[in-house]
Parts: sequence; C-alpha cells; structure tokens
Amino acid sequence: MAMPVTTTPSASWLSFVPEADRWIVSVALAFFLAYAVSTLFKKLDISEMVGEITAGIILGVPVVKYGLLDSKAIGTIGALGEIGALLLLALAGLEIELDKLKRASREGVAIALLSFTVPFTLGYAYTLSLGYDWKGAFIVGIVLGVTAEEITTKVYMELGILNTRIGAVTLLAAVVDDVMEVIALALALALIESGSLHGVAFKLTIYALAYLALSYALSLATAVVLRRYRADKSEYLWFYLSLLLLYSALGALFELGPVIGAILGGFFLQYSVHRAAKDRPDLLEANDEAVETLERLLMGFLVPFFFIVIGLEFNVKYIVEYPVELVVITTIAFLGKIGGTLLAKPFSNLTLRQLWFMGWGMNARGTLGMILTLIALRYNLIGPELYTTIVAMAMITTIAFPFVVKAEYKRNPRIVEG
Repeated sequence: MAMPVTTTPSASWLSFVPEADRWIVSVALAFFLAYAVSTLFKKLDISEMVGEITAGIILGVPVVKYGLLDSKAIGTIGALGEIGALLLLALAGLEIELDKLKRASREGVAIALLSFTVPFTLGYAYTLSLGYDWKGAFIVGIVLGVTAEEITTKVYMELGILNTRIGAVTLLAAVVDDVMEVIALALALALIESGSLHGVAFKLTIYALAYLALSYALSLATAVVLRRYRADKSEYLWFYLSLLLLYSALGALFELGPVIGAILGGFFLQYSVHRAAKDRPDLLEANDEAVETLERLLMGFLVPFFFIVIGLEFNVKYIVEYPVELVVITTIAFLGKIGGTLLAKPFSNLTLRQLWFMGWGMNARGTLGMILTLIALRYNLIGPELYTTIVAMAMITTIAFPFVVKAEYKRNPRIVEG
C-alpha cells in the first residue's frame, strides 16, 4: 500500500535551516499544524479526523506546500502515514469483539446490513453512471456504506445515552458493521491486487491458504509465548507491534498485500491472546492495557500523518468544477444510511422516529473508508475529482451528524428509550 505524494523541490520558507535538516523541521511543522487544527476542531465538537485532513488540505495549497515541505519531508510523512494505516487496520481486527457478534440480535444485524447495503448499492450504481468500471464502483460503494462507529460511540457517550435502548442496539449493530467493514475492505483490496474475480478466487484458494496456514502456526506459537512469558505493559506493546507488522509482511510475501495481512493479523493475535488466557486469566487485563496504549500511540502520532496525506491529495478546484457530483454523493451518503436504517423496521420494535435518529447516528465516515479511497486513487480506479468528492463527503457527514443527533435528543430526550 504505497502512499507517495507529489514531491516538491525544496522548502523555500525554511531556507535558513541547513538543507540536511530541513526535512525534520518540515515534518515537525506538519505534525504541529495537524495537532493544532484537530484540537481546535475538537473544541468545536468536530471529529479530530476532519481537523487532521483539513491540516493536510492547508499544507496542500501550492504556496504553502512549496514553502514548507521538501521531497524528503513528503516521503517521510507518507511512510509514517502508511505504517499508521497498516497498524490501525490490524488494531481493527484485534479489537473486534467476536463473542459479542454471537449475541447480536436480529434487530442489530438487520440495521447493520441494511444501513450498509442501501448506500453501497446507490453509490455503486451512481459511480458506474459516471463512467468508472465495476471495481471503482465497488470501492465507492463500500466507502459510502461503512460507518465510523468510534465517532458515533463517542457522541453517544457525551450525551450519556450509550446505555439506553438506542445505545444498546447501536453497539450491537456496530459489532456486525465492524466485521462487514473488514470483510468488504479485504475483498476490495483482493480485487485491486488481482484485477479480476478469477484472480481473487485464485488468490483465496492458493496464496491465502498458504498465508493462513503459516499465520495459524505463528498464532499457536504466540499463544505459547504469552502463556509462559510474563512481561510489563511496554514489553507487550512492542511484542504486539512486531507481530502485527510481521503478519502484514507475510501478507505481502504471499501476494495478498500488506493491508490484508495486517487485518487478518489482528484476528490471529486476538486468537492467540484468548487461547493463552485460558491458562492465564490475568493476561486479558494486560492485553487490554497494551491495546489501549497501542491505540493512543497510533491515534496520537502515526495516524495524523495518514490524514495529512489524505488532505495533501485533496484538490479544491474539483469541488468547484464538479459540484453536482458532490451533492449527489453526499445525498446518497446521508439518505442511504437513514433509508437503510428505516428499512429495518420489520425486524425492529423501535419506532420510525427512533430508527431515523439511529440512521443519523450511523452517518459518520472514518479511517477505513479513507484508507480505501486513497488506495483506489493510487491504483487509478477512481479519478482525482471523485477522490476529492468522497473526502469532502466524509468530512461533511462526519461534521453534520453530531449536531443533528444532539439537537434531536435535546428536543425529545425520550427518543432513546424503547
């Protein structure tokens, strides 16, 4: 998943800095800008992801880009962003609570499936109408269908409604959606790597079997190590990092791609931990601390660089030149989620008003969708104008939904009870 961005000759505003050291100053300034903008957005009750992308957009303005960034700095930002994205995908596999999936109600499953399927189908059809092939349409559909549950959960926690009827159903739907999201992402990446359905089948039957066999053996060995070796939190953290990067490398080795390797690696590591915890119950607490620390490391340091890359590729001129595409894509994103949730009414005893509220709550788009969008651009499956439109859509939906949800809850607090 190479993520290079267009290089520039030199950071002309930093000419007073020795040329050999200029790149580190550029990287530091980019990180500080991302931190400052995301902190401001957080105070305005807007997702930090949106703030970090905005920082990338600012850095992408030609005069700023040529003034502050040089080619080495851009390469460093891209490399750090790529590592952050890989580890974040691995963390998604590691954190999915598969035990809860077994307990997911018919209601939660129906809401998750329909709120994904409706925007996916509409996005797929619209992208085909723009002249893209089915692979590009498939990826756009996935990006429109996925939900950033971490953002929804955060808003529900702020409102104190996570333990209500609506909160409980949303969490169950989120578990199902997480699994669907990872599966869809893995399938999309397999399609990108192979270029055809026949290629996907071949990889899944040959390369994937070899990867799974070796990874399973590694997971068993990991369980033995975890069972016998007691370490402090920092040691577990570095052990996890090493393993997840190893699984990612194995994915690349077997031509499945490092991203698929990272996602599956998260599942394998989770399996190792739970297997070892049968003999070492205390391991679960140490695991939770290590995962929490890893998440803070990623979200606080590496992932912001990924969103900077997203913003650097954003070109405002395409918003001006293709306003209809932005309106249509954003409308599909909003109405697809809300409409899909409302269609789950036959499987739920929630009122239509409550389902409408949930539909708004599932309208945030997050990191996995942005990763897939950038990869699609790199492989020329979508053009820069559609890429810019999708990023803008993600920012609009993620900014808008908390205001609607909070306003509706303030107007009718009983809407969250069932």
